[in-house]
Amino acid sequence: MKKTIILITSLLVCFFSFSQSKEKAGIINKNQKGIITSVEFSSIEEKDKIPSTANAFFEEYLEVDTNDQFEKVQHKSKRKEFVHDHFDQYYNGVKVDGAGYNLHYKNGEMYFANGNFVKVDNINTSPSISLDKAIISFLNFKNIENSKELNTITELRVTDEFIVKFKENVSQKEIEKLHKNHGVIAVKTTDIYQLLKVPNGADALEIANIYPLPQSFT
Repeated sequence: MKKTIILITSLLVCFFSFSQSKEKAGIINKNQKGIITSVEFSSIEEKDKIPSTANAFFEEYLEVDTNDQFEKVQHKSKRKEFVHDHFDQYYNGVKVDGAGYNLHYKNGEMYFANGNFVKVDNINTSPSISLDKAIISFLNFKNIENSKELNTITELRVTDEFIVKFKENVSQKEIEKLHKNHGVIAVKTTDIYQLLKVPNGADALEIANIYPLPQSFT
C-alpha cells in the first residue's frame, strides 16, 4: 500500500511538472472564442519563456498553421529602446480585413503583444469569377451611378488598398489632384493601373467609391 501511494505521488509530481513546462508565459487575455487578444510579459521568473521572435509568438500563442501569414508593416520608431511592430494578417496570401497583431519590445525584449487574430477555417481563396464580372456585380449591388468628372475603373478590396485605372483622356495633373484631395498614396504604378493606399483609419471602400467609374460598367 505504501509503495502504491509513493508511485501515485511520483506520477502526480511528474504530470504537474510537465504541465507547468507547457504553460505560456505572461498575463494572457482571450476573447469569447478563446483566441488570445493580448499578452503582458512582466515576470522576471518567466523571462526565459518569452518568445524571442515574432514567428515564435505567432506559433506558440496564436497557434497559426501554414495557411496563416503575418506581414510586417514598415515604420520608424521614435525611441531607440522601444520598438512597436505591426503585422497584418493574411490567409493563403489574401489579407484578412481588420486582422493583425502588434508586438512591443523594450531593449530588444518583448514586453507586450496585442491584436485581433481571426481564425480562418478551410476557405477557398481562389476566385470563382473574373475581375470584370466581380466589378459589375459589385456596382449593381451598391447601385453606384456614373460620374461625368473622370473616367476610371476601380477594383475594390477588403483592405486599406484599392486599384484604379484611368483612361487616357485623364491628365496626370488631374490624377495627382484627386489623390491629394483624398490623402491616398500611390503604392505602385504600372502602364495599366495604380495601386492606392488610403490613410490610416480611413475606409478604403468609402474612398474608392468617390473615384468615378466608367460608363461601360453600368
